[in-house]
Parts: sequence; structure tokens; C-alpha cells
Amino acid sequence: MEYLIGITSIFLLTSVLASEPSSSPKQKNQEISEPKIENFDFSKQRIWEIPGRPITWVLIREKKDDIFHIEVIFRGKSKPSWNIKRLRPHLAITPLALQKSVIRPLPEGDVYPESFDSGYAAWKALIGEKPVCQTTVMNCIKN
Repeated sequence: MEYLIGITSIFLLTSVLASEPSSSPKQKNQEISEPKIENFDFSKQRIWEIPGRPITWVLIREKKDDIFHIEVIFRGKSKPSWNIKRLRPHLAITPLALQKSVIRPLPEGDVYPESFDSGYAAWKALIGEKPVCQTTVMNCIKN
């Protein structure tokens, strides 16, 4: 019986993974159709889980001119809470792209903002059009 459940689980996982669309450079700026969270409220919650490695989340640091400025954090499942890795110290993202990225709010996960502050300052110092993510967090940090 356990063997059958294991095979069924592997089959289902394989089916789900096979049905997920792959992203290519051509799809980088295409919009994704549906948000994952319907009632996204930055004013009430600023730490959100996103899909990814065992524990991956975003910290919403600022919203200015209808652009969110976030930090993307990762921590291994069995690692202590202080053992984190910043996947992206700063990412500018549209509200819709952020809404499409998040899975659920998290009660904790704040970190010191120094890395974000440096990344945000570098982004603001760019001359010309500044990059703003318009798809999902994970798509933008991979490209």
C-alpha cells in the first residue's frame, strides 16, 4: 500500500511539473494571467512567501510611484533563522506582478535593511529607464 501511495505521489508531482509552462527569454516581459492572492494589501502585511526553494519570501520595503521596492530572501529548511541568503537585495516590481508572485503572508522574516538600502540606492542612481519587473519575482530574479 505504501509503495502504491509513493508511486501515485511521484506520478502526481511529475504531472504537475510537466504541466507548468517553461519560461524563455521571449516570455520575460509577458504578463501572467491570474494573481495568486486576491486581496493583496501592502499596508497590512509586508512579508510574503513566494514559490521557490524550501523557504523563500519577499520583504516589501517601500512603495513609490506605483512601484514596489522589495528584497528577496531565502533560507534552507533546516537552517537557523539567522542563516539567510539574499537572492536579490533590491527588486523594483509592479503591483500586479507582485500580487501574482506571492503565495501567503508570513508572520515573521524581517532582516536588517542595509543590503536593500545599497541595492535601492544603486537602482535610483541608474541613468535612463530603470528596470521594473512586470512578470513574477522568480522570473525576474532568474533573468
